[in-house]
Amino acid sequence: MRYMLKTVSGAIILLCLFGMSSVMASEYETYDCDYFSVEYPLDWNVEKSVNIAYEGWTYQFGDKVSVIAGDDYNVLICMLPTILLEEGSVLDEQKRRFIETLNFTQGSSSGYSSLVYSPRTYDGMFFSVEYPREWGDMEPEEDSIFDTLTYSTYKFNEAYVSVIISEDNVVGFKVTTPQKGHIARDPVGHIIDTLVFKF
Repeated sequence: MRYMLKTVSGAIILLCLFGMSSVMASEYETYDCDYFSVEYPLDWNVEKSVNIAYEGWTYQFGDKVSVIAGDDYNVLICMLPTILLEEGSVLDEQKRRFIETLNFTQGSSSGYSSLVYSPRTYDGMFFSVEYPREWGDMEPEEDSIFDTLTYSTYKFNEAYVSVIISEDNVVGFKVTTPQKGHIARDPVGHIIDTLVFKF
């Protein structure tokens, strides 16, 4: 009798675990197209539109993230109102999973040249971030038309990373790269992970 109770209890636990993993697995879906693949939450609507500036397509995932597959560049844009920042970060669990699984299938086959790099810190009025010492200095550029302040750093033929602050209390980042593969690889992944806004 005791053995049967243990067996039934074990079976119930296994069913519960399997049921939980099935529910967790069903919360995300894989978007797979000619240009990239990514895992995204089921409640994010996906809209595709023409992008003239990059001569390609823009894929809008809900109001959370934009992915651009261009003729020469792959782009990731992630913006968020300052009132929704989580400890200064625009990334919650869903966005982190999205970025970690975002894999571009078109672009240059070369990897980042500075796999071992020396990080430096930019610590300004609006945000702090770590980026490679070998990359360009993070300089601000004001756009009076869109009322934005953009700080960018880059390494030629690898990636451009821009931190964007809007007068509408919306902040975020933009990654532009000619390379294929996972966009969250170092050093880009390190820049994204260490970006903290001071709002």
